Amino acid sequence: GEEGEEGEEGESRNSGDSLAQVLNQREVPDASIAKQMGVSPELFEAVMDLPGTTDVRSMRSRLLSLARWNAKLQKGTLPRPEELTWPEEPFRSKFIETLRKLGMARFTQKHPKLLGSLMKQFMQLAKDFEIEAMQNQDASEDSKQRKNDGPPPSSSPSETPPDMESEEGGGPTEGNEGMEGEDGEGERNASDDTEVKMEDAASGESPEDDTEEVGDGDFAEELAQKMLDKFEEDWAPAMEALEAAEEAFDDVDPLIEGTEGFDAAQSVWHHTGWKQLASLRKKLENLRELRDLVRSLGRGGGKGPIRRAPQQIFQTGMPLGVIRSEESPEETRGLTRSGDLSRMLPIEARLLASSRRAENAVSRRLFMARRAERMLLSYERAGWVEDQPSRVTDRLELRPASEMGPIIVCLDTSASMMGPRETVAKSLTLECM
Repeated sequence: GEEGEEGEEGESRNSGDSLAQVLNQREVPDASIAKQMGVSPELFEAVMDLPGTTDVRSMRSRLLSLARWNAKLQKGTLPRPEELTWPEEPFRSKFIETLRKLGMARFTQKHPKLLGSLMKQFMQLAKDFEIEAMQNQDASEDSKQRKNDGPPPSSSPSETPPDMESEEGGGPTEGNEGMEGEDGEGERNASDDTEVKMEDAASGESPEDDTEEVGDGDFAEELAQKMLDKFEEDWAPAMEALEAAEEAFDDVDPLIEGTEGFDAAQSVWHHTGWKQLASLRKKLENLRELRDLVRSLGRGGGKGPIRRAPQQIFQTGMPLGVIRSEESPEETRGLTRSGDLSRMLPIEARLLASSRRAENAVSRRLFMARRAERMLLSYERAGWVEDQPSRVTDRLELRPASEMGPIIVCLDTSASMMGPRETVAKSLTLECM
């Protein structure tokens, strides 16, 4: 385990060094340098449009991190947060964790066309995050500035109303004496607060500073979590549908293609019908006759590229196909039993040679018996023969099988087909695809 981690770290360093070497070819990278790093012109423009891309240094840092994101996902792995300098935390770690939950690395490795759409949405999320964070930072700085400027000057204290003075020579009453005591204590408390604030100002500390920093961190945390929760909500159903499609079809890349690439928020991947694929396939497994019928549809395509396809064996009265036959000895595949003298092993010929001696007459009779029973150990030489009546079996093998000819399927979903009939019809259509 440790050796595997060390090997992965070494590979990451080598990949990062090669990307850095390409980046260092020019002081100010352009679209051609970005293309050499695996970054498309559209993503390069998106990097330039980011609010935080303010100088050449930030542009180089972000371009290198984006190239590492792209290279890792192409290989089916996720980068570690410490390998990157962009996006800023906590968005970086949270986005990696979200991709890990979705199993995104496996999909981007298997379907390269998916990676372009993912990176476009990643750039949009990073841009929105930077805009929101910068706006919050500006608001915090404005709030600090207002606090440093202090409150507006207060109005001059009003004179004591005449009715509050004593009618007997202006001496204070008993009630006024109590109010004067309270006012004196309030003035002392205000004086103490002023001295504390002056001491804080002299030391360069502010009691609100720590609170505001924590508040900014909490805002970034909540913002990143909110954005990535929405991202996961959009992509999770699409990834589940894509996984179901992989099990049902040999090639799903045509479904991923589109004018804007893979759209996780809408399009065919958010249809609820993908959830029924597993049950439909299971239903068809119990209907062997229908499955054999589907595989026999279409005009036979003859030989084609080597691929894994259902095995075909010779059987009279069946549609024409491609079967393996000893009548076309194109290659030696292994050993088998036969009665062919041209293919028997030397060990079998030794029995026949030793029978020339009188005392070894038994060897000749043994050889003749093995030949009559077609039990001579021989080389298996066979090849593929077209246009032979054949039956399709449940076994899969590597064979030169081309696609069958086109077929037209009409699926009836009217009210008369509701229930098991519609389920069987959909299963049959799925097998045709």
